[in-house]
Amino acid sequence: MKGFLLLTWCLIINLITIPTARAEQPVVGLDPFHLYELRIQFDDKHWENKLKYYKSKDRRDKISATIWFDNVKLDSVGIRFKGNSSFNNVKEEGSRKLPFSLDASEFIDDAVFPVGYKHLKLSNGFRDPSYLRDVLSYYIAREYMPAPECAMARVYINNEYFGVYTLTQDIDKQFLDNWFDEKKGVFFKCDPDWDDIVKSDKCRTGENCSLEDLGSDVQCYEGRYELKSDEGWEQLIFLVNQLNHPKVPLDSILDIDLTLWMLAFNNVLVNLDSYTGQLCHNYFLYQRKDTRFVPLIWDLNLSFGGFNRVEGRPLDNGQMVEMDPLLQSNNPKRPLIHQLLKDPHYEKIYIAHMQTILDDFFYNGRYLKLMDQWHALIRSAVQAEQMPLYGFDLFEKNRKTSVSFENLSSIGITELMNGRIEYLKNHWIFSRGIPDLEKPKAIRSEEGEIKFSCQATNTDTITLYWRATGNHVYQKTGLERFPPAKPGGQYRYSCSISGTEKKLEYYLVAENEERAFIWPQKASYHPEKVD
Repeated sequence: MKGFLLLTWCLIINLITIPTARAEQPVVGLDPFHLYELRIQFDDKHWENKLKYYKSKDRRDKISATIWFDNVKLDSVGIRFKGNSSFNNVKEEGSRKLPFSLDASEFIDDAVFPVGYKHLKLSNGFRDPSYLRDVLSYYIAREYMPAPECAMARVYINNEYFGVYTLTQDIDKQFLDNWFDEKKGVFFKCDPDWDDIVKSDKCRTGENCSLEDLGSDVQCYEGRYELKSDEGWEQLIFLVNQLNHPKVPLDSILDIDLTLWMLAFNNVLVNLDSYTGQLCHNYFLYQRKDTRFVPLIWDLNLSFGGFNRVEGRPLDNGQMVEMDPLLQSNNPKRPLIHQLLKDPHYEKIYIAHMQTILDDFFYNGRYLKLMDQWHALIRSAVQAEQMPLYGFDLFEKNRKTSVSFENLSSIGITELMNGRIEYLKNHWIFSRGIPDLEKPKAIRSEEGEIKFSCQATNTDTITLYWRATGNHVYQKTGLERFPPAKPGGQYRYSCSISGTEKKLEYYLVAENEERAFIWPQKASYHPEKVD
């Protein structure tokens, strides 16, 4: 009897001291400045060989494991290997530090991790001895566009320390619902399956996921684009057709501003393992119910010059520092860049977005402080690694200076960006005069009419972008220009919108012949509000 009571008491204590994750928790999110601890326990002692077999057969089968996520226990989590180069190259080199995909709801419906997400990715820092490119890049991206949350974690498997991994939110239906309040639209992953790309006389040639026109046959796009929704090939082919042979306004099929943010981000950060670089991949496309496609950035472990190839040629360190801010704008093989930047209005907004990223993170040295903070956070955990991809000395150096490994090199993030900051600051496209716009006013009358007004100098036109709160699509209206109230003063601009009782969100684009200034500077992503 005493033994039974003792066993019962131990079980009660166990339940009290080991929290268990529950289904459908509120989304807490990943804290980028917290080093998580994940302890993974497989009952199957052959888990590695089985997962490698599934990966070799391109199967997405998962093996069940128990995970202690910062001491919160999750049962029956589905786990598989993920990645292309980050898996195959690392496996061939004999390392066990392979990347994983984690699914809390694979075997238990609606189960979520303690941070509120069903799916998480564990990336192994492939070709990033600094360990910082993913977390820094996603942190910057989330200031301007929908992008996954990212943090870092110490990972143990069956009590063996596998090292520090990047822990990233997945771009899945939960991500879409969180950002767009919907999740049933057309959805593509734009990352080719090289073995499945169709080569046929009926298909035009094209570069991976470049959105070039390959023809009207769905088969020409399969293998390049992975359909994640129930349907969508017809919509993708229509987008491709209009990007290459425009017959309808592009803003009727594409969220222009969010696209320009992604392109500006890729250029400033020399993120060439992306749509902008040679491989032309690593993004998703989601079509909202308003019919506009939104590109979603993904896989940033090789940003900050970790990948250096453009159009079949490698860039040396100096060429990455001085990479053209209008790279690919004259290349019809990159229609997403080519078509948008040949429109002067969109090109000026793109340059203004680059300016904002530079102002927010680089001219003020903010990125350096972030890197130092993350480096200190993970330093001891990296030093303790038993199966690192790179030596600890490379980790210590690479956030600042270039390092070499396996006949390859990785430019230092500071080395790259300090040079790039100076280059862009003095580039002719950034040294031209910017419109000077005073803070606008928006006043709603008792009749419901909203009057927008502002004053500006060095400005030719001002465009108002506005929408009802809760909508995604902006309408645009030009502001009328009036002479200054006194000679030599600022020009006055105004316009009115009537017929809406809803709260509004808006931003303004002031332009002259050379540049644009956007207020507020994060534009459509963080607009100003009118009650």
